Formats: sequence, structure tokens, C-alpha cells
Amino acid sequence: EGSFDLVVYDLDGNVAASRTINIDYATVMTGESGSNSIEAQISKSNDDNSNNSANDDIDDFFEHGFNFSHSEDGSLRLELSIDAISQSEGYSFSIKDNLPDEKFSSGTNFAGALGMSRLFDGDSADNIRLSSDLATRPTLLSASATAVDGDNSLALAMMQHQFESFDVHVGDKETFNTTAYGMFDIVATSVGTAANAAITNNETISTQFNAIELEFFSTSKVSVDEEMTNLIKYQASYSAAAKIITTVDQMMQTLLGIKQ
Repeated sequence: EGSFDLVVYDLDGNVAASRTINIDYATVMTGESGSNSIEAQISKSNDDNSNNSANDDIDDFFEHGFNFSHSEDGSLRLELSIDAISQSEGYSFSIKDNLPDEKFSSGTNFAGALGMSRLFDGDSADNIRLSSDLATRPTLLSASATAVDGDNSLALAMMQHQFESFDVHVGDKETFNTTAYGMFDIVATSVGTAANAAITNNETISTQFNAIELEFFSTSKVSVDEEMTNLIKYQASYSAAAKIITTVDQMMQTLLGIKQ
């Protein structure tokens, strides 16, 4: 949803006519006059230049509206082009998305929906390739908004993006309003902070684990030297006790013999 401007330029790059086309959830591509369609808005008779002339408005340059043609792969393609007479007189046109507020910050992408002046062909990453039009006619790739040689307004607008601010969402953190460079700084800082926190947490847990493991081994494992020492000690004690019992037994036997 949103709007875009359909602009026609003359041979010298001056704006010959301009019309704003509105798109909402119910808008369709083609349809009869009076319907909520792109085609009806383009073909509607309006005095775009407010000069009471009926020959220099958008509908005069796009008398045939949309055209249907077949692409190289045989599929049906919807095209928008000005009439042949206007083309022969040097007229050209462009589409410019309007970004009036945050609601339509992404634009309508109408030109993209029609595939106009697209850079790539293909329908997936498996078969993406350079547009066949650009591959055969690289001069079609232009940095200008008009057909005038030396017009670099489009290139300058693209360069300006690096200084414009956008709303950036990093994970579940707050929204940052920053430039494209600032976005990379925020993402790098967020990743670095998360990595350092993970490293510190891992070191803490490892230290706790090592301490617990050491305590466990100190109570569960057997010391051979200590146990052998205890065995010798207990064996000596047993031998001494046995001798005492033998001595006492002999004394009792002697006493009983004297009594008899």
C-alpha cells in the first residue's frame, strides 16, 4: 500500500507530465475505467499540468495502458510503455515510489512487480542470472533518472542512502535510528558483547566444574599408599592382639592345672 509517481520526461529531460497512482489492499493491475485498478488510474482523463490542455497529460502518453507480451521462456508478461508516437518524439518515463510516512516506508515496489528495468532474471537462487536485456545491451544500465546524457541524479540519490537514517532492530533489543554504517557498528558491537559474555560465562562454569570434580575425586578415589599403610597397621595390631589372647589362654590353663 502507498503511492508512486508516474513521470514522463521530454527529450531534454524536463518533466512533461506527472501523476500520482495510489495503491491499497483492493487495488488490481488492470480493470475498466472507474475501477480501483492501476490501469484505470493511468488512463483516466486528468489535467495533470493544470493548463487546460488535453494533449500533454499522462493518459495521453499511455493511450494503450498495459500491454501483454511473451518473455523468452514463453510465459506471459505484463508491460507498461508509452505509445509509439511519444517514443519517437523522445519522450520517456520513470516510476518513483513515494515514502510519505513510516506506514509506507518500504514503498509500493510497483516497478519491481512488473519487473521493469530489473537487473536479474530467474525465479530462485538456483537459476539467477543477469537480465537478458542488460546482457545483450549493457548501455541500458543507467545512473540517470531521465533519458538525458549526463544526468546522474539517480546515482547521487543512491549514494545519499549511506547518510540517511533507518530504524534498525537488533535481536530483541531496542530500535535504533541510524545510518547503514551505524547499523553495522551496532550489529558488530552486539555480537561482540554477546560473545564476550558467553566466554566469561563459560570460564566461570569451567572453574566451578573443575572445583567440584576435584572434590569428587578426593572423596571417591582410593590412595594405594594410604591403604597399604593402614593394612600393615591393622595386621600388626591383629598379631599383637592374637599374642595377648594366646598368653591369657596359657595363663588360664596354668591356673586350672595348679587348682587340680
